[in-house]
Amino acid sequence: INSISIELYSLANEIFLNEKMFLSIAQDKYQMASIYNKMNEDSLALSSIMEADSLLTLSGRDDSRLRERIASTRAMILYNIGRQDEARGIIISLINSSDDKTSMMSCGMLADIYYNEGQYDSAIYYYERYFSMHKFSRMDAARRIIEICNITGDSEKAAQYAPYLAEDTADEIALTSV
Repeated sequence: INSISIELYSLANEIFLNEKMFLSIAQDKYQMASIYNKMNEDSLALSSIMEADSLLTLSGRDDSRLRERIASTRAMILYNIGRQDEARGIIISLINSSDDKTSMMSCGMLADIYYNEGQYDSAIYYYERYFSMHKFSRMDAARRIIEICNITGDSEKAAQYAPYLAEDTADEIALTSV
């Protein structure tokens, strides 16, 4: 009985070590995918992010933050290679994330997709959601909303967001001149 117990504990330790290795490798593959994405190495980025997702699943860990970062990066890669519908579906699923940063980035990404597709009403909707989340997202969203308003001729909405852009820009100039 003792030798069987020792063997079971040994096997349990091996499984535990493998699960930890899967998680660690998943994190590394995520980082590699992010780097490949910045280098515009789309096929390497996509294969790395898919491996990261599979390894995270194999790890048996419920690391929702890493899973959301993997999904967000996967959406960016898919969008870059022309698979916009898949990317949009992933982004929409991330918008209501419990992680504020993931939610903010998802709103900004979806707004950018709609902006690039010329769907200005949808872009404004998501830029307005993105607007209130963080000082830097507010500046970016205000700039994009004003750009859209210049295209569509909506001077009232442009006037609504212009003070925010001017105020945040002035703050940034003041910070950089110190």
